[in-house]
Amino acid sequence: MRSITLVIIWLFAAISISTVAQPRLAFTDLVNGPAQGLGDGLGQGAIITVWGYQLGDTPGQVTVTDSAGVTRPAAYVYYWKKADGQLPGGPANLYSSHQLYEVAFSLPTSALGSAQIQLQTANGENSNALPFAVINGRIFHVKTGGNNSNSGSFSAPWQYINGDASGVKAPGNGGLLAGDLVYSHGTLEKLDYVNGVLNGRAGVFLRSLNGRADAHIALVSYPGTQAKVESPSWGIHPYVSTGIVVSKYDIRGGIIDEDPLSTSYVPPGSTSTAQITASAYGRIVGNFLGELAGKCSNGWAGAIVASEAQSDQLMVHGNEIADIGCNQTSHFHHTTYFTRRTQTGAAATQAGEFSWNYLHDNKAKYGIHYYDQTNDSSKACDPVIGTLKIHDNYIVNQRSVGISVQTSSSYAAAPCWSMDTEIYQNVLINTGLGPIAELNNGTQPYAMYLGGAIAGNFKLYNNLIDGVSDEASRKYQTPAVLAFITTRNSELSLYNNVIQPRYAMPLTTNAATVPSSMQFNLLSTDVTLRFSQAFLQRLTASTALNYQADPQISSQGTVSLAPTSPAIGKGQRNTEVDFYGRTVSSDNPEIGPVRYEP
Repeated sequence: MRSITLVIIWLFAAISISTVAQPRLAFTDLVNGPAQGLGDGLGQGAIITVWGYQLGDTPGQVTVTDSAGVTRPAAYVYYWKKADGQLPGGPANLYSSHQLYEVAFSLPTSALGSAQIQLQTANGENSNALPFAVINGRIFHVKTGGNNSNSGSFSAPWQYINGDASGVKAPGNGGLLAGDLVYSHGTLEKLDYVNGVLNGRAGVFLRSLNGRADAHIALVSYPGTQAKVESPSWGIHPYVSTGIVVSKYDIRGGIIDEDPLSTSYVPPGSTSTAQITASAYGRIVGNFLGELAGKCSNGWAGAIVASEAQSDQLMVHGNEIADIGCNQTSHFHHTTYFTRRTQTGAAATQAGEFSWNYLHDNKAKYGIHYYDQTNDSSKACDPVIGTLKIHDNYIVNQRSVGISVQTSSSYAAAPCWSMDTEIYQNVLINTGLGPIAELNNGTQPYAMYLGGAIAGNFKLYNNLIDGVSDEASRKYQTPAVLAFITTRNSELSLYNNVIQPRYAMPLTTNAATVPSSMQFNLLSTDVTLRFSQAFLQRLTASTALNYQADPQISSQGTVSLAPTSPAIGKGQRNTEVDFYGRTVSSDNPEIGPVRYEP
């Protein structure tokens, strides 16, 4: 009897263990920083924010294992909560899109060198570890009522960061070194008009700050506060600066008046709106990017913009980008915009990463937009190499294309870029919408626009595309799920995607540029396979089948599969976890970005 009881207890324990949600860390804002000098009376070193899944509402423990192999608890945990955009956390609401949690803690005294960050939930479950580098650096504070003649310590803080005026003592005017951190305590820095003229150049202008990939210069909101930047044009703008981290800021822009009744566009002028301008080796993490009341963005830029070498190894994680643009916004302005456009024979830059971001209700053309061209047919673009990774983004209600990675293909000196592109585990809902203000000038009813003169392969896997185009965008161009155009013999591979455009349209814009391979995709009956007969025969003969049926997938709120969905158990395992951080089964995984949950 005793042995039977023990077996029953063991079975219940096994069932309990198997059903416990495993915590999974996704990313941090800081990846290097000092282990001392905070001075707030609570922590010791850099305050790091980590975002993860299944962390629970009850705080657990944070540990740091340093280069000497010593594991210590965090010096102080400031908060442990849903990443819902509310205090004491940062302004980006990533819980409604990704179900992410957010934890802010201070680095304990640790040996210099490589370290590991790990969390343990209140129920004793250990997370995966994320890397961190303990380095030498200084920590400063900025508070309303501070004074820039102060030392910048917690008890003697600065008043502002903006380094716009030369000769004025300000951290943004050459006053920070590689490895330095600046914590803003709910401050507002703004650029405004004086007598109809912009008074300055940016809300926060950063002049000659030389951060490095292994020693950043970071601007971060202190826990319990959300620093704000307001500017019609440039928000946070590095000038001849590198290695800048911007974390947990609320940044608002908008250079033209919004008129909901107008259908006329405003041509771009000499000044553009750019909530954040990137820097080489930099990180843009956990910010909210939006518009000033009654205003909207316009020009030649985007909420996040990078040109020349500014996108070199750039990491963009966990930002909420909302309501960028309006009916009057020109098609030259985009939700985000990453380009080289130098034509100077500059050295190659490394492709970066755009992940875990929440883009919604943006009327500026293109959601995630990487683009380049040269206006001189005798010259090639400056090169971008490596692998661009675009993953785990949630994009909903996007005017024009949701994800764009393309270059011009209208000149002879090609390729523009020589890089591969991996686009995986993204959720795109209602993209390819229209019209843009110029109506037929650039309205593009596609979910993605890929190709051009890029010598590299495109891999699209584990994505959900649900809803492509609307009546306004289809008025001027024929809709398709993907626009794929290549002049460099690039290959397009699609595997393990769920595609449901909710309007009859071809998978690609041109039957001559069909995917080179397709495996385990679930295509709704809205998708018309307008391919050559030889290609269709090759698909049919493949043992890795594609399925055409109703996906039975819901994208209202949390993305989920119905119990009878044909996506269940018919896919392949390409990632360790799904869009919500849940472990993907190695046996009979689902098609698409989410695991089936009974």
